[in-house]
Amino acid sequence: MKDPVLIRRRRLFWLALPLLAVTLSTVAGELFVRLTSPQPVTTVSKGLFEPDPPRRFRLAPGYRGTISNVIDFHNEVTINSLGLRGPEVPPKPTGGFRILSIGDSFAFGYGVEPDESYAGVLEAHLRTTQLEIECLNGGVPGYGVPDAVDWLETYGLDLKPDLVLLSVYLGNDIMDATQKSREDGFSFLFPGAGPMRGPLLWLYGHSHAFRLGLRNDFKGVRAVLGLPDPPVIDAMREMAQSFSSDTDLGREGRSANLTAFSQLLELADRQGFHLAAMIIPSRFMLESDYREAVLTRLGMDAKNHDPEAPWRFFQESFAAFGIPTLDMTPAIQQALANSDPVYFKADPHWSAAGHRLAGDALHRFLISEDLIGQGLIATERVAEDLTPASSSEVPATEPSPETAL
Repeated sequence: MKDPVLIRRRRLFWLALPLLAVTLSTVAGELFVRLTSPQPVTTVSKGLFEPDPPRRFRLAPGYRGTISNVIDFHNEVTINSLGLRGPEVPPKPTGGFRILSIGDSFAFGYGVEPDESYAGVLEAHLRTTQLEIECLNGGVPGYGVPDAVDWLETYGLDLKPDLVLLSVYLGNDIMDATQKSREDGFSFLFPGAGPMRGPLLWLYGHSHAFRLGLRNDFKGVRAVLGLPDPPVIDAMREMAQSFSSDTDLGREGRSANLTAFSQLLELADRQGFHLAAMIIPSRFMLESDYREAVLTRLGMDAKNHDPEAPWRFFQESFAAFGIPTLDMTPAIQQALANSDPVYFKADPHWSAAGHRLAGDALHRFLISEDLIGQGLIATERVAEDLTPASSSEVPATEPSPETAL
């Protein structure tokens, strides 16, 4: 007679063997993907955003955490008591000049350190003068222009800015102004509120193989299993829709942006600050190969998309409202032609090199437009020119902005 204990052990072994094989295969597949084709994913420590009714949300004052996409960047993020990225803001000095940068994740400096953002680069340039000039970072990831202007009216005016710098991103700022995008964006920014939640959200955040499967299988397995599109696909679709030919959503977004521009001008007139804008191009506009790959992946027809439509809209709108505008499109286009890494490899945002290019350009632009210091820069130059020269020195003629600063 066979030993019943031995029989049970054998049965358990044969039952566990397939499970063990699946587990080992899964682990091996995960390691293989991590080593050969790591898949980016945005991870943000809990608590970066807080609801801000009747507005949508804002950065949570006092937040300490990290933002990472696993591949390109991993940044420690600090939000001060005023809801701005960076250290606490001291009282504005008498005679000081304060620049407030507002906008979305590009203004925030998503993926770079605070001093690497274009606001940080601009302030570093200005710190070389003897003047009390500072540049505060009021950027908030996920904001459209209406959100940024509402934030400025509610919180930013208390900072007493002398110049407000608004950046617009051609990749999604038309769609970000629509009601649908604002609702979808709220779900995306607060994990667990969107369609991907629970175990699926955990897998998406921790498994490279799972992310690879979701991204490459656009319709197949996801449709069969009823899985939602991953956030990266939703972001790509929103970007593509921003460049779609005339649609109801496009008209809604353009109208909302125009209303926000009017609101911004009214605030500037009432509070007495100056305005400037910066246009941030998208790779979708600048790189035809990238654009075709995105549209193919989404199953969209290139004939229904105009890569220059958002650029024309914002250019014409800023001109109509009389807002001095720095268009970064030519500079970024030239950088791409030179193979300069101005965008991250696995993320649509600017790298530190892109921000540095923008910060340098902003410095020159604001001086050329006489927007910095309400004449303080010119006053400093005059004072320098009137300083007696030694016998071995030749008095300088009109200095260039680079020389003066």
